[in-house]
Amino acid sequence: MHFGSGIVAAGFPWMFASHWTVLVLGASFALIILATRRMGLLGSVHAVERRSEGGLYYPLAIYLLFALGAGRPIFYLISLLVLMVSDTVAALLGTEYGRRIYAVERDHRSLEGSGAFLLATFFAVHLPLLLLTDTPRAATVLVAAQIALTVTILEGISVGGSDNLVTPLATYFMLTGMTRLPAAFLAGQLTVQLVVTVLVLLLAWRYRFVAMSTAMGLALVVYGAYALGGAEWTIAPALAVLIFVIYYAVARRVAPDAPSAYQVRGLFYVAIVPTVLFFLDYALEHAVVAPIKDPLYVPFVGAAAAQLMIVFFAHLQDVPRRRRGRLFWLRAGSALLGVLVVVPIGLALSVTGATAWGLLCAAAVCAVSLALYFTVRRLPAWPRVAPWGLRLQMLSTAAATALMVPVHLWRIGAV
Repeated sequence: MHFGSGIVAAGFPWMFASHWTVLVLGASFALIILATRRMGLLGSVHAVERRSEGGLYYPLAIYLLFALGAGRPIFYLISLLVLMVSDTVAALLGTEYGRRIYAVERDHRSLEGSGAFLLATFFAVHLPLLLLTDTPRAATVLVAAQIALTVTILEGISVGGSDNLVTPLATYFMLTGMTRLPAAFLAGQLTVQLVVTVLVLLLAWRYRFVAMSTAMGLALVVYGAYALGGAEWTIAPALAVLIFVIYYAVARRVAPDAPSAYQVRGLFYVAIVPTVLFFLDYALEHAVVAPIKDPLYVPFVGAAAAQLMIVFFAHLQDVPRRRRGRLFWLRAGSALLGVLVVVPIGLALSVTGATAWGLLCAAAVCAVSLALYFTVRRLPAWPRVAPWGLRLQMLSTAAATALMVPVHLWRIGAV
């Protein structure tokens, strides 16, 4: 079903001129999926061990690719090949030969399946670029390698069938940006991504502070900041990760029954606010043409430090009460260390440097975030079940950042 539907959709750019036609076809397919699921039919799509909406994401991905790639049919085709070929190969080989399993929330993947996805994606990107476009030969290899690595990680951390939407769209957007770059630059980017990914995975394997799937996502977040913003945008998140690894290694010795193996959902809630700030900064600098460089870098550093501080507190709350006393000073010292390290170093190594206002603004984001988290968490009406603790962490940091960003932009003359 997965592969056959893709074969039909592969010719859409050469068959249809209007995206409305594809929208009607996609909506019809989605209705069939919903109807057969309700009637218990089409087991090849619905009879999976986990809850999945992949059958609905599939036609949505095809429509979005068609709408976005109206003038780039080859990019549409490549992105669809990743969806129809790589995903199919990974599922078949992973199911048959997968022995090394890693968890992604309630889903499971295998290293063998991910390896098959990586190899299939490389050829799905490389061969069409080489044979159907004028992209230089060396660049086709580098583009294919980096896209294969990136979307394999995205596929590995996606849950609920969302990989059917995420991987083809990520492939398309990477193609539009990377095929215009010289081979030397692409080689440097790929090297950095490989180094970051290997280092984070080794830390996760050695200290077990996050699940391996979460480590994959964390490596992608850190590299994404580097790829779009430069080395300075990786300083704060890299320092935060390093401090948490040190804290976690010590905490596990003091309280062996402390929670471990944080999953992808936790990474999402921790990383979403700094990530949004990063993209907003990118938009301000390139689309709106802000008068200064990196106008939101200071709130970004503050948000990264704030998330680190709240993580320490949340980690303590999950420890049995009899063990909390032994971890209190470790938690307090680590939180203070996080602010004293992430904020000044993250700002000092930036383009603008560590100014008095920058330090004050970032510290204010940390203080307000922590105050909001403590206050709301103690309200009787606030849910005590997962993932509400993570949501509160995200909302507290988002609210504190939203309060400080207008003041910061006014202070630096960006508005």
